[in-house]
Amino acid sequence: MENNKLASDKQTNVCITTHKNELKMTFITERDSNGVQNGLEKVLWSNGSLCRLGHYKNGKKDGRFISFFPFSKFRQSTEIGIDEIVYFKNDLADGRFYNFYENGHLEHIQDWKAGHISGNAYYFDTKQRLICIEHYGKNNSVAGYVCYDTLGNVSKRQGEITFR
Repeated sequence: MENNKLASDKQTNVCITTHKNELKMTFITERDSNGVQNGLEKVLWSNGSLCRLGHYKNGKKDGRFISFFPFSKFRQSTEIGIDEIVYFKNDLADGRFYNFYENGHLEHIQDWKAGHISGNAYYFDTKQRLICIEHYGKNNSVAGYVCYDTLGNVSKRQGEITFR
């Protein structure tokens, strides 16, 4: 096979989820003739539903990775529930990170640059109300935060917060 052609490779691993169920996952990856991951990786839960979709370039995560909940009481069995969306560049988180509740509402937004948290992280409750903003400084540490009550009033504040 030529170096620029892709081959499919299946592997099966075990994942312990927070739902206290042991679920087998199947990894379907595209690899070049040297065995290096290049192209789409699709990971399936044991029931055949999507667990994760992502792209590799020269063996490193590159582009958007989407993770899915294994099951949810909030959706029909045929619907797909997105857990998180992360962007990668050269195997490092790079871009906007989105995390969702099982009901599909946004839980958390955060920016990453070259594997480091960049700027602010925004947290929402299950009714989509902003509940907290954290500002990250050097070494991925929280430099300050502001939190809100259910009426939108500031309930806690500490350190430096920069809005951009």
